[in-house]
Amino acid sequence: NVTTAIPGFTTFDQLKEDWSVVTDLALTPQDLRDLRLGEQVAGLYCQQCRHCVAGCPKALPIPDLMRGYMYAYGYRNLQAAHELVGSLEIENDPCGSCDACTAVCVKGFNVADRVRDVSRLRTVPGDFFA
Repeated sequence: NVTTAIPGFTTFDQLKEDWSVVTDLALTPQDLRDLRLGEQVAGLYCQQCRHCVAGCPKALPIPDLMRGYMYAYGYRNLQAAHELVGSLEIENDPCGSCDACTAVCVKGFNVADRVRDVSRLRTVPGDFFA
């Protein structure tokens, strides 16, 4: 439940400056409450824990599909999502024959909705993204 920047530096001066912000990190009670909000929201990103896979009667590669979802909606990289989803051995509508989803995400994602959503990319021609 931590969000962070991924800094990059090319000199020791930049490294020293970036590390200077954590030398006296004092959080207010409001800062701490704000940080706790992340625990209550499912968010966008799958943690790849694979807990959901055991509940899927089709043994779908749910973590891979969730990564495709992240590419599409988090990074706005539809081409990467399309390539990933297209590389998986799944049907065009992998959840179509299930009455109810029994795959449970520990973060609270609606697995079936996300799988249905991202798997639609299988039907889009690859040259659409070129």
